[in-house]
Amino acid sequence: MTNDFKLRQHEALVVVYLILALIFFIMVALPVMNGTMDFQFYSDSKTYQLEAEGSLERNAFFDIGNNTIGPVQILLLLGPRNYFLIFLFNIFLFFISIRYLSASSKFIDKKRLCILMLLSPVTFTSLMSINKEMIAFLCVALIIYNHTRKKIGIELLLIPLTYLVRWQFTGFYIFYLLLFSKINFLKKYRFVVLVILLLGITGILFVTRDTLLEMIFSRYDNTVDSWDEGRGTFAMVQSIQDNYGYIFAFIPKVLLLLGSMVSRYAVIFDFSDAYNNFILFFQTIWNILILYLTYKKKCMNFQNDYFYIALVYCAIYAITPIFNTRYFYPAMLFLCYAIASAPKPQTIKTDNIKARA
Repeated sequence: MTNDFKLRQHEALVVVYLILALIFFIMVALPVMNGTMDFQFYSDSKTYQLEAEGSLERNAFFDIGNNTIGPVQILLLLGPRNYFLIFLFNIFLFFISIRYLSASSKFIDKKRLCILMLLSPVTFTSLMSINKEMIAFLCVALIIYNHTRKKIGIELLLIPLTYLVRWQFTGFYIFYLLLFSKINFLKKYRFVVLVILLLGITGILFVTRDTLLEMIFSRYDNTVDSWDEGRGTFAMVQSIQDNYGYIFAFIPKVLLLLGSMVSRYAVIFDFSDAYNNFILFFQTIWNILILYLTYKKKCMNFQNDYFYIALVYCAIYAITPIFNTRYFYPAMLFLCYAIASAPKPQTIKTDNIKARA
């Protein structure tokens, strides 16, 4: 009965959340997308729209220097300015993701998981317009659902699906499959594997920085002088990475990317840059909350599969020279699942103690 009641609470939360999302879409998102209201709740949605319409040059499908492929393909299918249909498509992805997460384990606290994930500002705003975050949400849900099932159909589906998010996500997913496969003879030595991964990334960066990854790192070189508060520290950590010290820069860089947007506390109500000043500020607060709960629930260890998966994801994504906390949104979703999977502390009833006495 208890599990049934929790499931009803979980479903009620989702229903209320989607009603609020619909209200926000009608009253805010739709006017913003139509150009009649000034409140930029999105990051790159207009860029994807312009590229789909042909106003910007459309990139090749296999272009690792660009990450617009997935959203642009969806817009070509749905229509670049069919905003309500795009909203419904995001709701569909969200609903499917929640269903897979709910069915992933009978031991998961569905209500806790729902609350944690729905508290993220990026989750809410990503429902409103075309973006990569809702595709990433579905990818995370499928990875978690299939983690113990190992269904080959889902594994194959996730390869092109992750590519629609970013090529880095596909790289992470393939590495994830190797990590938990039978051919990994270091499966029990997770810390060793992480160190090997960090050293391997250092070598890859050394070989490809001026060739394969040149376009990505040129963005950093062209914009570093104009960055604002808090980013001088990021530039210093990036310099350590550039000098073959990624293994030392990794943890500080991840923490900076996850938490340093709190430096915008003085401008959170400056809606001239609402996405960065307001939405990502509160997303950073959410990041810090999730990290705290991961520690408090004793999930921050290598024996926890989902903490380990999140750490590997961060190791692959933290090579970015671009200062953006939302790149780590999928990692935080893995941590949400780890927290929701943590066993509750057992309580002994007073009556039982007296009876034993």
